[in-house]
Amino acid sequence: MLLRRGRPLQITHGYVSAALAQGDKRPVGEILRQALLRNPEGALIVSTKRIERLSQYAKLLEDRP
Repeated sequence: MLLRRGRPLQITHGYVSAALAQGDKRPVGEILRQALLRNPEGALIVSTKRIERLSQYAKLLEDRP
């Protein structure tokens, strides 16, 4: 699926859990935005049990440079 969408097999995961484990107080959206900036060509994988959070993840991608 990634290759069909022109994305390389570079996968980013664990940014949120790692940041929170280190006491990072930034909002999750900001942590993910920074992950996208660090890895602009890769795929960012997120997981949530709250469907209302999906729109904020989509917005991050829409605002992506």
